[in-house]
Amino acid sequence: YTALSSNPDAGIFRGNSKLDRTISTNYESGLRLKRKDYDVKSAVFYRYDKNLVDWTYSSDLGPIAGRSANNVDIGNFGVENVIHNNWEYIETTLGYTFLNKASRYDVEDIDASFYVLNYPTHRATFAIIAHPLESVSVRLDSEFRRQVPDSLRDSSQLAYFIASASVSWQIPSVKGLEISAIVENIGKENFEEVPGVPGAGRMAGGVLKWTY
Repeated sequence: YTALSSNPDAGIFRGNSKLDRTISTNYESGLRLKRKDYDVKSAVFYRYDKNLVDWTYSSDLGPIAGRSANNVDIGNFGVENVIHNNWEYIETTLGYTFLNKASRYDVEDIDASFYVLNYPTHRATFAIIAHPLESVSVRLDSEFRRQVPDSLRDSSQLAYFIASASVSWQIPSVKGLEISAIVENIGKENFEEVPGVPGAGRMAGGVLKWTY
């Protein structure tokens, strides 16, 4: 509704009543090797999206926040690899993804893409989960990414160690009760997930969950 019916000439999200229906074709091949202590998965894929809807920016439209809905034909090629190890007290997961896109928009004068062309060409992740006690889990997640250049992004196109840490405790004396705490973006990385939108900064919180 937002893309088709919004005002095409004003507002943060500007509509386009002439948008066509999206058609996607996907080809994928994968390989998996599973053993007692480790699990390795690898995949290569190509997807072609005809008339995919994107929110784009043009400097001719005024403020940087103005986003217009436009169709784009885009070819996506990617390779993904994930290695998971599971030992008695520790689990680790290492992942790497390569992604490349070739695009052609239905309209000219597109200066930047907020979403479809906002992606990392290289992305590596690492997670480790420790179980020091049967009822306690400690988890650390980290990420490195090299984002494609975008004229709207004020932060660097590189993002290092977007890390989070969490600890959870399943209270043995109360069935189904779990307490957890998490800290997101430990290093206060200022990377802009959406170009032109400031990073969230460091955040901390807790959860009390009871399953019965």
